[in-house]
Amino acid sequence: MKTNKIRKIAFLAGMAAVLIYIAPACNKERNEEQLPVLQQDDFTGNEELVNRVLNFSQMAAELKDGKMQKSGEKMLIDNAIYYISATLNYIYCNHTAAYGKIHLDTITFSLPVIATEGKAYLVDALEGYNTAVEKVREKYMKINKTTRQLINIAFIDSEMNPTLKAVDLTFEIQTGTDNAPAIAAYGFFDVEEQYWWFRDTENCYNGNPTLGGAPNVLEQHILFKYKPVPPPNCRYWFPFTEPKDFIATDYEGDGVPDYFCDYKIFYAYGPVIEILTDTVQCLGLEANHPGIHEMDYYLNGLDEILSGFLANTGKSIATINIESRFETNVNNLSLVTIQHIPHLSYGKKMIMCWEVPNNDYPISIE
Repeated sequence: MKTNKIRKIAFLAGMAAVLIYIAPACNKERNEEQLPVLQQDDFTGNEELVNRVLNFSQMAAELKDGKMQKSGEKMLIDNAIYYISATLNYIYCNHTAAYGKIHLDTITFSLPVIATEGKAYLVDALEGYNTAVEKVREKYMKINKTTRQLINIAFIDSEMNPTLKAVDLTFEIQTGTDNAPAIAAYGFFDVEEQYWWFRDTENCYNGNPTLGGAPNVLEQHILFKYKPVPPPNCRYWFPFTEPKDFIATDYEGDGVPDYFCDYKIFYAYGPVIEILTDTVQCLGLEANHPGIHEMDYYLNGLDEILSGFLANTGKSIATINIESRFETNVNNLSLVTIQHIPHLSYGKKMIMCWEVPNNDYPISIE
């Protein structure tokens, strides 16, 4: 393993997040001795987790205002990243907000660490959070949309800085824009619901651009099924999410290589004269395959893949974005690939409920 790489956060593989209790202490020695390790399952009704997130946010604000004295208090690097992620998501993200499109961007910032101990100073974690907020705000404000809402902020990667004194953290900002289309039921596409394979295009049966292309429509149906509205006076939220891309060729379809349902995720590779045709690029009904609607086929295929994956991880969907990618074979320019690549953010879904309506959070990052 290269020395300039840091392992991905251990609990990402399926362990519950480990948090370190943050509490005032009189001196450095007491700080390091009085930080009991708690598992996420120890929290009752998620209230303790939320209280700690709010406490972390308050300390970050005090540090920014110069009201917090620096101390020698330390925390594990994993825990620092978890707190930064959880606080960003609880304070600013509306994980169940409806949207028509999702805008993806990334931020990277450095967290000073004590590499020999696998720890970071609390004050540096708080400073890292403040830096992340400013970077997210800057990216968010550049989105020129009347309707916009932070949906999720996902942890992407961590690498040891070349100085060996800091870890460079990368997060993905997922912002929902535009109005969400009305979906009455999951699946069951009719003859008029046929869409170009490329996202943000239109219905290829009647030219209606309202819903966009096939990726946009498939996303909305997946969200309709996997992201229900929370109960009254409750909020669903994700403290920590990670990414997963699904590659079409890993999931064989009908077994007949004819550019029609070859895989459970849309994928077509071959001579450009055969691929870039209306028949291949319009996902719907074909005369040569009566009774099979491609939109239903790819929706059911993706649903099967996601349900199996989520069942194995015990996690839930935070967001999904289906990339539509066009590629030319560099060794033979007459061969092209068109495909969908579902990009999933998933994690442990939390629920917070109150006796009366509570609209304190999330707040706008503007």
